[in-house]
Amino acid sequence: LKAPIRRQRPHACLMRCIAGVSRCLAYALPKQRSLGGNLRSSPQFFATSAAPVLQGVICDMDGTLVESALDFKEMYRRVGVSRDQDILAVISTWDPQRQAQAHATIQEIEAEALQRMVLMEGVTELGDWCAARGIPMGLVTRNTAESVEFFHKKHWAPRPFFNPAVARDMGLAHKPDPEALLFCSKAWKASPGNCVMVGDSPRDDVVAGSRAGMKTILVASALGRLGADVAAKTLKLEGEQLPTATVASMAEVPSLLSTMFRID
Repeated sequence: LKAPIRRQRPHACLMRCIAGVSRCLAYALPKQRSLGGNLRSSPQFFATSAAPVLQGVICDMDGTLVESALDFKEMYRRVGVSRDQDILAVISTWDPQRQAQAHATIQEIEAEALQRMVLMEGVTELGDWCAARGIPMGLVTRNTAESVEFFHKKHWAPRPFFNPAVARDMGLAHKPDPEALLFCSKAWKASPGNCVMVGDSPRDDVVAGSRAGMKTILVASALGRLGADVAAKTLKLEGEQLPTATVASMAEVPSLLSTMFRID
């Protein structure tokens, strides 16, 4: 014998229809694009409409715009400073004669490194991306003004030079002090919160950006794809050294900026 037919209640049929439509929409609608772990899980990065307008990009030079050819191990050894110390801060505490000798040694090593300077992958694309959108670019380095001039003329021309471009011998406090970064944002008449600091040093670049009230992007090469949180744990970063985001190379910066900021 056939089983008796059970009549379904109207509201039960309606609920099944709604559930079916929801399942169809879940497959039909595009899923939210993942940020690949590059950003810390902060709601502002997912709410594009609430994100700040990008008004300026500040870059470090050695290890960020150009592959660092500087032999820091030899530099610290010849100057006589431990690698866990800030070499410029230590030198500033010495007597004038010893300071002059130390700076002469550093400049000699830097001059040798200039001949091996090459651009990092993705740097020219970032410059073109910013130029096409009218976003100013600044440069803040602990290197010399002579090295910055060499970089501009040898590797950056005919593109517009970074402006402002602040070196350690131009009278402003060097990173991690935020003075040079705030000098850039003031020159652009931009709010620090609408600017970003991009660099490869958690101790210098990220801390300076954090103290300036800016977003920070750490160029962490092998660690970049792990994301800011994982990279921070791997590098044992905390406090002011924690970046807003990390990248494996400068080539990733334009797309990341489009996620972190609104681009007018």
